[in-house]
Amino acid sequence: MAAFLLLGRIIEKMFQKQKYLIPILLIILCGINSFSQDTDNEIEYVPEFRLEYRNRIYNDKIHTVNFHRGGSSAGLPIINLNGGEKLELTFDDFSMKVEDLNYRIVHCDNEWNPTEIQYFQCISGSEEPFLNNYTFSTSFNQSYIQYKLFLPNEEIRFRVSGNYLVYVYRNGDPTKLLLSHRFYVTEDKVLLKAKVHPAFKPVDRDKKHEIDFSIDFSKYQIINPADAIKVSLIQNNRTDNAITDLKPLFISNNTLEYNHNGPNSFWAGNEQRYADLRNLTLKSENIDGFITRIDSTHVFIEPMEERRMHRQGSLQGSLYGGRVIGSNSFNHTAASDIDYCMVYFYLNQENEDQNGDFYVFGELSNFEFSERFKMIYEPEKKRYRLAVYLKQGMYNWQILYSKDGVTGDINRVENSFTDAENSYSILIYHKDITADYVRLIKHTSLFFPSEQSQFRYNLNRD
Repeated sequence: MAAFLLLGRIIEKMFQKQKYLIPILLIILCGINSFSQDTDNEIEYVPEFRLEYRNRIYNDKIHTVNFHRGGSSAGLPIINLNGGEKLELTFDDFSMKVEDLNYRIVHCDNEWNPTEIQYFQCISGSEEPFLNNYTFSTSFNQSYIQYKLFLPNEEIRFRVSGNYLVYVYRNGDPTKLLLSHRFYVTEDKVLLKAKVHPAFKPVDRDKKHEIDFSIDFSKYQIINPADAIKVSLIQNNRTDNAITDLKPLFISNNTLEYNHNGPNSFWAGNEQRYADLRNLTLKSENIDGFITRIDSTHVFIEPMEERRMHRQGSLQGSLYGGRVIGSNSFNHTAASDIDYCMVYFYLNQENEDQNGDFYVFGELSNFEFSERFKMIYEPEKKRYRLAVYLKQGMYNWQILYSKDGVTGDINRVENSFTDAENSYSILIYHKDITADYVRLIKHTSLFFPSEQSQFRYNLNRD
């Protein structure tokens, strides 16, 4: 303040002699004052994002988003309406800033468009509750805050079934998004019989899986079932290749038959690629080596090639594109104890593909074509490369090729073989003409091959 008074006296004397300096000095004073205010407040720029109704991480500080039914580590995040189960959402925040986090939940239709009904019609409780369950990590290399959210909870109860989206943001401002994630609340209103088998068409028999099913609605009233019933078939929790436009082949005796030959089939793909990162000193399957530094451990995955034949899966590696976070260290007793490591993926390719991109794809990428998991070509080494920070655990992934960053091609690198193990989900929706929303009236899971895959799935969920 004293400096400003002194400066004012000097300016006063200058005014008496040099009247033409007034405009210049006024500009200088305004600049000094503006600089002083900005310095004192230290304004931090936070980018704003538009909410997307899909799985997405909007903030680079957010890592390892897990969303499953409580006690499970695989499958879709799905619970029964009023069934007593809980969904568990966890994520890690590297910023280490304890700020107010809020979350909101949106009811969506079967195509993931927001429903136009009022919030209180589908959910009872607060519309913008706080997410205040967090724990500071005790890991050696990477510090983070782990947040945890259970749904439903004391503030949130679901009134209706259907597709839902939860999104998390900072300081009560929905434009300061951290993440969004899809989940499902289902009812048990119809009977569903289903089976998965090699495709019926001879040309597809060695490379595709076909799902045949029937819906019995004899104990549930449906007006115009051919149009009112919508079906979604999902392979390995992927939604980019979901089948959503099936119509029943026959309708008889309150039963819808979906025994198509072609429209209900998926490319079988190949066995999931696998790495065990629970022990960062043990060179296990598909690990090429480690480099341990003061601040982190670097893990190098064996270089990958395009697959020309079916690779037989192993019991330990069958996670259907998922992951199980964990560590073999006796010091790690909680999820917030588990450390991170820098993991390097390589895909050998003679030339760069100018028409599309290669992605490391699976639950590690939230089953999305994320920029964080897009591989970069290194022409001097004739390979694609990805370096990404991953939490310790067991991982599945595949290399998908995409021209648009929305849908993926499994055959460009992995190829497809009928013997490949896959999990499938069938979701049955009902658009009642008397309601303003779409109900999810049935869900079931299938595996190929059925008995062996069911055993492996349950093994990895425990």
